Amino acid sequence: MNCFFVKIRTFLLTSSLIAAFGIILLPPGCSSQDRDAKVLFDFEHDSDLDRLSWKCGSLYSRSREYQSSGEFALKVEMYPSAQWPGFGFGVRDGWEGYRQLSLAVFNPSDSEITMTCRIDDSRHNPPYEDRVNHKVTLEPGTNFLRFDLEQLRTSGTKRALRLEDICCFLMFVHSPPERLAIFVDDIILE
Repeated sequence: MNCFFVKIRTFLLTSSLIAAFGIILLPPGCSSQDRDAKVLFDFEHDSDLDRLSWKCGSLYSRSREYQSSGEFALKVEMYPSAQWPGFGFGVRDGWEGYRQLSLAVFNPSDSEITMTCRIDDSRHNPPYEDRVNHKVTLEPGTNFLRFDLEQLRTSGTKRALRLEDICCFLMFVHSPPERLAIFVDDIILE
């Protein structure tokens, strides 16, 4: 069960104990360093587009199609004229204290799309072997992606990522043979 929701349930069940004795009870498996869920992007505002990293051969727009919640999702169109089209965003605050990154991705095509998720903990464009490069296969329809942050390892050295130093997340396809589109929503740290 998600630690965030367990904390809420525990709080509701024990609020009188907390009020009476000043005791904060955490369920097993949750530490006092866990943070509440943080929505990084829900694409409900135009300003969300300004926080994305532009990638050559990609077109971004907010769309009322295929959202997982709210009114909008991010539509990412990826063109064959580019080698690595996709989307990404910079990270300022690090991800320490969180357990997972989750996002909803809708694939409107009838075919699978294989993409790479790249996560860096160095601002100096680390080489392939010193960053996370995780392949994901997007089935037609809705895909819920979840990354266990404690299990993230670099591709070559198998080093654990320094969560406090996470600086970017990218999701891209290599040299698409034709125009591809995906819809992304609810990028959340939990």
